[in-house]
Amino acid sequence: MGGFGPMILGYCPPAIGEAVIEQIAKGSQFAAPNQFLNDVSKKLTELIPCAELISYQGTGTEANMVIFRMVRAYTGKDKIVKFEGHYHGWSDEEIISFASDSVRMMGQESDHGKPWGAQVNS
Repeated sequence: MGGFGPMILGYCPPAIGEAVIEQIAKGSQFAAPNQFLNDVSKKLTELIPCAELISYQGTGTEANMVIFRMVRAYTGKDKIVKFEGHYHGWSDEEIISFASDSVRMMGQESDHGKPWGAQVNS
């Protein structure tokens, strides 16, 4: 999986390690908004003309959950389209029938849409 992204830069590149150490010296827990996030957000909204607001999430699951809420509020619709057999995150809405290695393992059509762990695949 390429280390969920960072491995594209190689295994333990010195420049990345040095940058991480430099950032840790500035603090290691920034769950609340801070000046750095404000600066980055301002720069992003300048670089991306259609971006008026920026939202930061800790995981892809959280990012998906935020976008689900935003899209539902904007459209007034309550359904989300998900690709069968694909992993999209760990929330109940995302973990529906994701662990299929093949079409055969997706289970009966009546199993589709059941939460992970509730499916019976033979």
